[in-house]
Amino acid sequence: MFKFKEDRVADTNVYIYDPDSVDVLRGGGCRLIVPMAVIFELDNLKDKPNKGIDARKALRKIREIQASGDDSIIIADHPKSNFFKGLDKNSRDHQIIATAKMFSQKNESKSLVLVSKDIGVQIVGSHLKVKVEDYIHDRVEVPRYQKPKTINLDEPAVSGPEDEKNSLGRKFFGYYPEKHGEIAENEGVVCYSETNGNGWQPFFALRKGDFFRSLPTNINLLGITPRNIEGNGPNWSQHFGMEQLLDPTIKLVFFQGGAGTGKTLLAIASALAQRRCFDRIIVAHPLTHLEDKDNLGYLPGGLDDKMAPWRRPLDHALEVVSKTCKGEDIFSGKGRKKVVSDPDAVDKVLSNKGKLTFEPIDYIRGVTFTDTIIIVEEAQNLTPHQIKTIVTRVGEGTKMIFTGDLGQIDTKTRIEPKSSGLAYGMARMSNKKLVGVTNFNDTVRSELARLAEECM
Repeated sequence: MFKFKEDRVADTNVYIYDPDSVDVLRGGGCRLIVPMAVIFELDNLKDKPNKGIDARKALRKIREIQASGDDSIIIADHPKSNFFKGLDKNSRDHQIIATAKMFSQKNESKSLVLVSKDIGVQIVGSHLKVKVEDYIHDRVEVPRYQKPKTINLDEPAVSGPEDEKNSLGRKFFGYYPEKHGEIAENEGVVCYSETNGNGWQPFFALRKGDFFRSLPTNINLLGITPRNIEGNGPNWSQHFGMEQLLDPTIKLVFFQGGAGTGKTLLAIASALAQRRCFDRIIVAHPLTHLEDKDNLGYLPGGLDDKMAPWRRPLDHALEVVSKTCKGEDIFSGKGRKKVVSDPDAVDKVLSNKGKLTFEPIDYIRGVTFTDTIIIVEEAQNLTPHQIKTIVTRVGEGTKMIFTGDLGQIDTKTRIEPKSSGLAYGMARMSNKKLVGVTNFNDTVRSELARLAEECM
């Protein structure tokens, strides 16, 4: 009689993707086999940016279970030469595959599975007659852009503002799922009327509980207004996204969309426009390199110098905002704090040392932030575990904004769209009162950029 129904050998990238996989893979009467190659690889990664925290957590979990004497986890010795047929003994990946081959032949469990998020390891393992699987825990459907829902209204259904001074003429009307269909909390809709066409102008609204609240037609962030390429129609996403950024009841915002759709610019502009509502602004970035190679330590200078390549989108956004500041006072809804802008907004923030900082993502994991607005760029390169550990850092008075493009994932050995933390966060956190989710579709950078996004 087999004691364990299945043995599982996990690749290093599984533990980096989710350190809690140490527990997940041992569930359901299974045994986790940890190759020596994995231990050495995790140890080499423990000081690396964007991976070190997860590597250390996985090692701690493995050690704690090992020390407890629990036999659902074992550390496997280096395989003998006969298990390396067709493999390279000096390759960590091949050592992990050879370990899986070794235990599959020991036949101590009903079956053995090699779990890896690396498609190359999956191909080689399968070729060598080892059963292979992806680590599919926390996979979600990829969010797709959809045109906003439209609602046909009669004039009597719409009421005026309760407080003219603070709401600037906002309209309100009830939300009835049986009539309007399923619309998520803080989701945007387009409102029109077939029966009251005279003087009736279509308007945008966000669902807020049992009601819809219209968006101001003059919404802007330091002079930046919803933009569209000529002839491309209203930019619904930017209207809805700007409202979510300015709404003080929304504490977490997810922006997902292709290049040039305005995600970063709107996030940065909103932080600057609301700078007096927060003690500081943090822009964080996962230190992810193209082709998943970590070259940070080889770059010259201190941390600020090393991070300069990742800071360029922020600098560009600051330059654009600086040029568009209008010096207006903006009131965009009942209960909203006063948002003040002026032509020198960017210079004032940058000259106030510590007001705006640009940091690696690891610097905000493990720290609690109060009265802070945090923008996390390139969130498509984060894992679900990383997204969770970042959001749980939010303290009182803090707002967090994630931006990213699921079509441009740089860590393909361990993340793809369905396993990206950005997709996971959007799927799990949508339809909550504290959360706003917007998918961007319209590229507004230029006609050529839009054409490239559509055709290439």
